[in-house]
Amino acid sequence: MYTIIKSNIKKFSLLTIFIVAGQLLLIYAATINALVLNELIAMNLERFLKLSIYQMIVWCGIIFLDWVVKNYQVEVIQEFNLEIRNRVATDISNSTYQEFHSKSSGTYLSWLNNDVQTLNDQAFKQLFLVIKGISGTIFAVVTLNHYHWSLTVATLFSLMIMLLVPKIFASKMREVSLNLTNQNEAFLKSSETILNGFDVLASLNLLYVLPKKIKEAGILLKMVIQRKTTVETLAGAISFFLNIFFQISLVFLTGYLAIKGIVKIGTIEAIGALTGVIFTALGELGGQLSSIIGTKPIFLKLYSINPIESNKMNDIEPNEVNRDFPLYEAKNICYKYGDKEILKNLNFCFQRNEKYLILGESGSGKSTLLKLLNGFLRDYSGELRFCGDDIKKPPI
Repeated sequence: MYTIIKSNIKKFSLLTIFIVAGQLLLIYAATINALVLNELIAMNLERFLKLSIYQMIVWCGIIFLDWVVKNYQVEVIQEFNLEIRNRVATDISNSTYQEFHSKSSGTYLSWLNNDVQTLNDQAFKQLFLVIKGISGTIFAVVTLNHYHWSLTVATLFSLMIMLLVPKIFASKMREVSLNLTNQNEAFLKSSETILNGFDVLASLNLLYVLPKKIKEAGILLKMVIQRKTTVETLAGAISFFLNIFFQISLVFLTGYLAIKGIVKIGTIEAIGALTGVIFTALGELGGQLSSIIGTKPIFLKLYSINPIESNKMNDIEPNEVNRDFPLYEAKNICYKYGDKEILKNLNFCFQRNEKYLILGESGSGKSTLLKLLNGFLRDYSGELRFCGDDIKKPPI
């Protein structure tokens, strides 16, 4: 994720500033709540009305920043999507013929669509929610300390307890997230296989098999999704319980301080709003961090396609070709499909502007030879050169 953010650091930073500014205004509005209530208790109508109008202006600013954040966040996430898809597409284009065909097209489509959508929902959107929650929490804790130090101590203790939740569920979230992305690939591959066999099934009057097979693949996907949801909801339920418990505890502590005359009664209004910000953010933070951590296997998978330099023979201009060498030259070429030897100690030399006829029985290796000449197959032994250059190596 870091490399994706780094490549779009300017837009990411600007969005972060908007989010933090919105949270700062939200905390500021909470402190105004306390002032408004204190003036109401003091029966100061003029001051009460002025603060109420001022509070409305602040909330207009909060609403405006929220609108900006929501729209700009979509733009930033789409930039992330373009970066990921471009990286995957580039890695695929740099794959060899054998590497590409080692997976079905459905798998690549799953990477470009399902995995990207999963990263949107479980990584990028959650990341911005984490930034929002942490910034709001920091501002709220600082404000609590302004009222009384004991409120800050109690809040920090509560935060330490709540931050244990994502750590407890981290490994399980990674597991279920990877299972889901793998099952999505399996579902697409299975569906693609059965749909590609439509003509054969129709000719054998076996089309009734088609919905049955797709349903079986769908049931497996359903089970994985349900398992992932179970883990997420359990983490969320525990975080929600701690959220309510600590929030009520802090309001109780504030009430005690107000009764003792340490803080004003209006402080309860501010504390209620501030603890709402803190513990709502922290209650959701566990699930958000677990969700982000759970996408790590997807990022690792997309970054482990192991691209190699593509063979760009077909892009060489005529003036780039070394005309002092034959077009193709082979020495002791051998190739096997499994244990079956197709080509053995093959030697030839193809000159430019000459025509050659390749003859042989079915299965004798004619198609294999053409694939070798086109650079599709690279796991051969021997030496094969194109215009004097090793065909396995990209031209300089």
